[in-house]
Amino acid sequence: MTKNIFLVILIFNTFICGVNSGTASAKTIGESRPFEEIYPEIGYKTVEEAVNEFEKT
Repeated sequence: MTKNIFLVILIFNTFICGVNSGTASAKTIGESRPFEEIYPEIGYKTVEEAVNEFEKT
């Protein structure tokens, strides 16, 4: 009985370690843009721009 439990644990550990032993690869971004360029594209305004727009209305 103990041999069966040992074999099950051995097979389970081998399976888990075999699955997790692969390497992860990711694309690296060659050049990242500063936030000052990215934020206006999604609608972000600086405090000065928002205040000026508010005062105009």
